Amino acid sequence: MPDFSNYYGQFPQNGKDIPMERFPNNHVKYSSVLKPVEWIDAIYRAFNSQAFRLKKTLLKEFDSAGHLDHYVGTKEEINDIRDLIISFCDGFDNNPFLSPVGRFLLKKIVLNWLKNRKKVLQYYHANKTFIEANGKLKAPVIITGPPRSGTTLLHRLMSEDPNTRSPYTFEMEIPIPPLTSKANPLNDRRINSSSSAVTIMSRLARGFMENVQNPICGPQPRKKSL
Repeated sequence: MPDFSNYYGQFPQNGKDIPMERFPNNHVKYSSVLKPVEWIDAIYRAFNSQAFRLKKTLLKEFDSAGHLDHYVGTKEEINDIRDLIISFCDGFDNNPFLSPVGRFLLKKIVLNWLKNRKKVLQYYHANKTFIEANGKLKAPVIITGPPRSGTTLLHRLMSEDPNTRSPYTFEMEIPIPPLTSKANPLNDRRINSSSSAVTIMSRLARGFMENVQNPICGPQPRKKSL
């Protein structure tokens, strides 16, 4: 596996080998409520350490679902996924240009993705017989691509087809329990939680949702970063 430990060169406080235009100024204004996050980071730095590192936490969460992983792939395939998580964590943990608040928020978001993954596997394990008989998708369409390449637009266009079934934002953020075929998605209680999360993010990190993230709301077809 490639070594990304020195990908970013030197820390900005130790040298000027990295052209700073590569990393533009932060466009997000964080709420003062998150000030303690910066204090925690300062304490870690005083002891020559770093707060909100990812690798140990994410690998622990990923490995905790190991007894369920044989449902989704071979041992080699699962190890490949684990290696990708390690690469992602190395890039995150060794990036000196991420702010303490950014690290804190991203850690919570990414950790939640892995927790949702485990919940889905647990639900499948508990309901395997029913799902195998009634819940298999015959021809799923998977849209992938890098950020800002039009994947969201394509996803929303395809979701307009009455013969398709696109997941809603609240389903991707809170996947369990799954939406039943006869249920009205607009009455799902998860919409409130999903919309609340968007509101909280907008208040804690003003500028991110408005300037970078595609507009989202709970009862809206939504793709997900994995």
